[in-house]
Amino acid sequence: MPHANRRRKATRRNIILMIILLVLINFIGWVFYLSIRETLDDEFGYRLVYIANTAALFIDGTMVSQLKSGDETKPEYIRLRTQLNKIKNLNGLREIFIINRHLQTLVDANTTIAIGYPNRLLEIDAAEIDSAYAGQAQSSILYTLKQNFYKRGYAPIRNNENQVVAVLGIEAGADFARVIFRIRNSLLVLGLISVVLIIATITTMNRIYTTLWHYEEQVLSAEKFRAVGQLAAGVAHEIRNPLGIIRGTAELLKDDVSNQENVLNKINDILHEVDRMNQIISNFLDFSKTMPIKVTEQDINAVLEKALQLCQYQLEQSNIIIQKNYSEQLPAVNLDTQQMTQVFLNLILNARDAMPKGGTLTLTTTKKGNKIIIEISDSGCGIPATQLSRLFEPFYSTKPDGIGLGLTISKRIIEDHHGEIEIESAVNKGTTVRIILPQ
Repeated sequence: MPHANRRRKATRRNIILMIILLVLINFIGWVFYLSIRETLDDEFGYRLVYIANTAALFIDGTMVSQLKSGDETKPEYIRLRTQLNKIKNLNGLREIFIINRHLQTLVDANTTIAIGYPNRLLEIDAAEIDSAYAGQAQSSILYTLKQNFYKRGYAPIRNNENQVVAVLGIEAGADFARVIFRIRNSLLVLGLISVVLIIATITTMNRIYTTLWHYEEQVLSAEKFRAVGQLAAGVAHEIRNPLGIIRGTAELLKDDVSNQENVLNKINDILHEVDRMNQIISNFLDFSKTMPIKVTEQDINAVLEKALQLCQYQLEQSNIIIQKNYSEQLPAVNLDTQQMTQVFLNLILNARDAMPKGGTLTLTTTKKGNKIIIEISDSGCGIPATQLSRLFEPFYSTKPDGIGLGLTISKRIIEDHHGEIEIESAVNKGTTVRIILPQ
C-alpha cells in the first residue's frame, strides 16, 4: 500500500511538471508569434497610411470633386491617372485609386475603369473609408487572396476649402505575412510534436515506475536475485521504446529546427528593415500630416525675419551675405505663422544649398494692388529651364540627396492661404522664388 501511494504521487507530480512545461513552451512560442505579427502588421499599416496621406496632399481635391462620367478623355483626368501611376511605381504599390463616398471609382491607376463604377469589393473596408472621410487616415486588416497577403490604406482628399471630397486608397502586398504564417505553422507542428513527446514520455515513465516498483517487491521476496535479473531486463526493454520515440521525434525536430532557424534569420532581416523604414517614416512624418491652417493677422516682415533668424547660423557658416529689402508700408496679412515659417525656412535653405561656395541671399517684400509679394533670391548655380516645370512634382528633386517634397508641401501651404508661388531661374545667375499672398 505505501508503494502504491508513492507511485500515484510520483506519477501525478511528473504529469503536472510535464503539462506545465508543455504550456510554457507553447505559450512563449505563441507570444513571440503574436508579438512579431502585430509589430510587422502595425509598421506596415503605418507605412501605408503615410504613403496614402502624403500622396493625397498632391491631389487636386477641387478637380476630383468635379469629375463626372465622360471625363475619362480629358487632359486633367489623364494627368491625374499618370500622377497616380507614378506614386504607385515609386512606392511599389499593387493598386492606387480614388473613390467617392458611395464607393464609386473616380480614378483607378491600374485599369481604365469608367468614372462612377461601383467598387463593391471595398465594402469590407467601409469603416476605414468612413474614417478617412471624417479626416482620419486608416489602414485595413490583413487580407488573404489566393495565398497572397495584402493590406490597404485610405487617406482623405481635400478641396481648397479643406473639405474632404474623396478618399485615396492604396493597396500593397504584405510579403512578411508569408514568413509569419510559416512561423505559425512551425509552432503548430512543434506544439503537436511536444504533445506527442510528452504523452509518450509520461506513458513510458509510468510504465518504468510500475515495472521498477513491481520488481522492487520481487526483490524483497525470497527470489531477490532472480528478480534483479528480471528487473534489469524489464528496464532495458522499457527504455528501448522511449529511446526509439525520442530518436524519431529528434529527427523531426532536427528538420523543424533547421527550418525554424531559416525562418528566424528571415525574421531578423525583416525586423532590421522595419527599424530602417521607421527611421524613414520618422523623417517624413511631418510631411504626411494634413493640418488645417489657423490664420491670424501677422506682419509678413516679422514672420520672414523669424525664419531668417532660425537659419542664421547655417547661412553664416556658408559665407552667405544677406540683403533685406523690406517694405515698411505693408498691411497685416491673415496667415498661419507656423506653416508659413516652414515655407520660408525651406526656401531659404534651398537658396543656401544653391550657393555652396557662398553668395548673396536677397529678401524682398512689396505690395502690388491688393497682393503682398515676397521674393527670396539667391546668386547660386541656377536651375536649367528643362527642370523648372517639374520642381513642384512630388518626389522630384534637383539635389542628389533630396526627397522632393519640400517645394510640393510649400506650394500646398501657400495655396491653402489662397496664394501663389512662382520660380524664375537662370543657370549660373541665380534663382528667385516669388510668393504672392492676398491682402
